[in-house]
Amino acid sequence: MKEVELKFKVNNFKSVRPKLRKLGARCMFKGMEHSYFFDTPNNMLNKKDQMLRIKKQDKYTLTFKGPPYSRDKKYKIKDEYEIVINDIKTAKEILKGLGFVQWLEYRKHREHWKLKDAVVELDILENNYFVEIEAVKERINELAQLLKLDWNQSTTKNYIQILEEIRF
Repeated sequence: MKEVELKFKVNNFKSVRPKLRKLGARCMFKGMEHSYFFDTPNNMLNKKDQMLRIKKQDKYTLTFKGPPYSRDKKYKIKDEYEIVINDIKTAKEILKGLGFVQWLEYRKHREHWKLKDAVVELDILENNYFVEIEAVKERINELAQLLKLDWNQSTTKNYIQILEEIRF
């Protein structure tokens, strides 16, 4: 499945939440999201700009993201495949048995908002605030305008890249 998304750095969410409600969005999840990242010992996935993750929100999911489509620099576009898992310990053992090692773990506070044709995530990562919009390009543009997000603060970076910038 193709995923199209864009993040916007913001100061806080005070003005964003009321606008989301006015648009008819519903908050489906609010809480800590815990992510575990896996790769081969020689970093084969990272070298190919791919990602394998187990994520804990209200349920556990196993996600694989392919490399970004290079044709588009304004939006992050990747193939994403995700399944629900019910036993994280067993899933980690399966990945270990296949030769993967866990190389990173982090937590962020997330609010998952759903509109009929888009998803908006309000994320706090180490005291940095981000609004992430996942939708078709035209809808991302429209929602960015409606939410009064600053295009100069937009990024296609993933949270691992953002963490590296914050920490180093």
